[in-house]
Amino acid sequence: MLESLDRWIGNSPGYFSGRPVLLDLNTLKPQLGDIEALVAELGRRGIRIYAIELDGNPALEPNLPRC
Repeated sequence: MLESLDRWIGNSPGYFSGRPVLLDLNTLKPQLGDIEALVAELGRRGIRIYAIELDGNPALEPNLPRC
C-alpha cells in the first residue's frame, strides 16, 4: 500500500520534512488499529501527521491528532 509513497519520497527526498500533513481517511474508513499502524508507518518515513480527518467521530486515541 505504501510502495507508491515510498517511490514518490525517493524521487523527492525531504519533501515532507518540516511540513505538517492532514490525513483524510474518509475514503478508507479504517479501524482504529489500522489508523495507529498507518500513522506509525508514516512517522518512520519522516511524515508528521498534523491532523486526522474522519467522519463519524470515532474515538481516536489521545496520541492521534484530530481535526
